[in-house]
Amino acid sequence: MRKVSLLIVITLIISGAAFAERYPDMGLKKIGLRVGPAVPDSPYKVGFAFGLSADLGKLHQIIGVEGNVEYMRVTKTVSEIFTYSHSDIGIIVTGKIIPEVRELPFQPYLGGGLGVHFLSDKPDPNSSEQPESETRLELHIAAGATMPITDTIDGTFTFKVNLSDISTYNPYLGVLFKL
Repeated sequence: MRKVSLLIVITLIISGAAFAERYPDMGLKKIGLRVGPAVPDSPYKVGFAFGLSADLGKLHQIIGVEGNVEYMRVTKTVSEIFTYSHSDIGIIVTGKIIPEVRELPFQPYLGGGLGVHFLSDKPDPNSSEQPESETRLELHIAAGATMPITDTIDGTFTFKVNLSDISTYNPYLGVLFKL
């Protein structure tokens, strides 16, 4: 599955370069960081998440594209003896609908996308279980807003929901630096 996932990512990058010729507003516009809690809808405890974000431009006046590399980690305790951790490194693409809103000091958006996720489950060292890892494609939905802080820095808020067997809710705060 890892080979297939990497092949998909490479194909997306190559097709993205060809795609950019047709859409001149595509390309790396902003880059930044974001951080927030990872709130799972399972027996796992609230963990943390952070990521590197990139604004990749617009396909249309109201349709934007964003790329992210994210890391998330949550833990759970079993019988108050063993602690298990679940980690996720994701390479994610999000399509965003960005309505034209002139009356507000921020720019809201709604979106969704697909990511290649490298998952790792590590059991407690005192446990006899072995670590497990897998790679899979996962969907997500997102809503958020961007607000200018200075001429070259934007503040961001994103609420993202990963849709998987361990679904997580990620409220992120971050900054984007204009290039």
